[in-house]
Amino acid sequence: MSFPFLLAFEDAASTATEISSNYALGQNILTAIIFTAIGLVLFAACLWLVVKVAPFSVQKEIEEDQNVSLGIIIGSMILGIAIILAAAIHC
Repeated sequence: MSFPFLLAFEDAASTATEISSNYALGQNILTAIIFTAIGLVLFAACLWLVVKVAPFSVQKEIEEDQNVSLGIIIGSMILGIAIILAAAIHC
């Protein structure tokens, strides 16, 4: 036997769960956007630092001279930043 007031309570509970679920999804999306922005800024700062510290033109070495080792170093830097950001998001 079903009571009408119990059905209304179950509908209200499911609606509240959907609202909190949507809020959590929006919060997760916002957090992902913030971490993406931080990651891009961090990547740009690291790349700028490498270009300023290097005693040679990084762009010329990679593009014209086909310096594979420098490309590997820059790629490793990108992967390192990605791992750090993934660990920060995971926590």
